[in-house]
Parts: sequence; structure tokens; C-alpha cells
Amino acid sequence: MKKITTILLVLFVHSFIFQSCSSDDAIEDSGSSENLEFTQNADSTEAEEILSLINTERQSQSLEPMQINATAESLAIGHVKVTAGNDELSIDGNGERKLELQNTENAAIVVELNARFYTPEELFNRWMDNSSHRAILLGTSYTNIGIGVAQNSRGENYYTTIIFRERN
Repeated sequence: MKKITTILLVLFVHSFIFQSCSSDDAIEDSGSSENLEFTQNADSTEAEEILSLINTERQSQSLEPMQINATAESLAIGHVKVTAGNDELSIDGNGERKLELQNTENAAIVVELNARFYTPEELFNRWMDNSSHRAILLGTSYTNIGIGVAQNSRGENYYTTIIFRERN
């Protein structure tokens, strides 16, 4: 009985930590509240490509496009620079970023998607293949987005995308 309880506890904790954004070992919730002074993406072209892919799909579904939110973008860029610099995804600071958006941008629900090693198109396709990510990206209530892109020392891409809806 003790072994079953331990296994169930481990499964619960694992599913809780990764429920909102993980489809494999390269996509997970992550965060750090350090280095929020970054205001430009390492590669804004890739961030623009991700936004374009999302909004093209939203338009094909007759949905309003997502709009860049400066606070979400700043938080995403700050976080992705830390994860790329550390060469690992983590969940550190996720709650602080969500709280900042709730306090400064009237955010009701905040979702953070993080990934590494993909091109923007590969990343978008992975999201569309994942039912929970697809539901978020094509959700009618999600209208604000911030995208951060950075590379580690080997030139591998890291992405942080913060999406939220405002309180009514």
C-alpha cells in the first residue's frame, strides 16, 4: 500500500508541474525573474515568425489575432535569456511572471509555453499537434502574447511564449 501511495504521489506531482505546457522533454513551463531588463529578442525575426504563424492559423479559424503585450514580451525575453544562458529549461519564476501580469495588465489567466531546439515552424507545428497547446493558441479568450527568443552558446534556440486573457 505504501508503494502504491508513493507512486500515485509521484505521478500527481509530475502531472501538476507539467500539465499546462509540456508535450515532451523540450517543451515545459519554466522561469526566472532575473534579467528582466532585456527589451529586445535575440532574434526578433523568429519571434515575428511565431506570431505570424499563430495569427495566420487564428485568422483561418475566424479568430481575432493575438496582440503583442509589452509587459508579457519583456517577461518572456528576460526569462528566455536566463534559460538559454543556463542551457536548460526550468520552472523557476513562473509564478512571479504570472503575478506581475495579473497586477499590471489585468490578466485573468496566464499560460507560459517554453521550448528549445526547434525552428519557429517546428515549434508551431508541435503546438498545433498538442491538444492543450492548440486550445490555448486558438482560444477566443486569449488575446495577448509576449514572445522571447534566445540562443545558447551552441546557437540552439530557446523560446518563451507568454499568453494571457484579461479579466472582464
